[in-house]
Amino acid sequence: MSVPPDLTLRYFWAAPTVRPPYHHEYTVTIGPGPQGQVSFIPDYPNHNPPRWLESFAIPPASLEALFALLLKKEAFRPTWKQRPPGFVGGEQAWLEASTGEQRASIPVGLAPGDASAAQPLFEAVHKLVPQPIWDKLENQRQEYIKAHT
Repeated sequence: MSVPPDLTLRYFWAAPTVRPPYHHEYTVTIGPGPQGQVSFIPDYPNHNPPRWLESFAIPPASLEALFALLLKKEAFRPTWKQRPPGFVGGEQAWLEASTGEQRASIPVGLAPGDASAAQPLFEAVHKLVPQPIWDKLENQRQEYIKAHT
C-alpha cells in the first residue's frame, strides 16, 4: 500500500494526574514523509519545564504499516464516540492525521468500543519512535525529577 506523500500525523499522550514533578507528556509528529519528531515535557506545562525534542527517521515499511492501520481502524471516520462528561483521571491521548481531503481526529475520552479501536493506532505511533530515544527521554526525566524533589 502506498503512503500518500502529504500524510501528517500528531499524537499526544499525557500521564494520569499526579503531583509535580512526576507528571509527563509527549507529542509525536509524523510526516510529511518518513520523518518524525517527539516533543517530551517532564512535568506539567504550567510549571515551565524544559521541552526536549528528538527527531527520527521512519522506515518506509513502518510508515506503510501505520497508514494501513489508519485505514483498517477507520481513523478517517467523521466521528468517534466519547464517554459521557464527568469522567476524571487517567491517561489522556488524542490523535490527528490528514492526507489530501481526509482528516482524522480521535479525541480524548473515547467510549470503550472506540477506545479499543484507537488503542492499536496509539501504540503503533509510539513504536515508531526508536527505543533509544524513549530511553534517553526517560533518563532525562528521572534527572529532572531528582532535581525537583
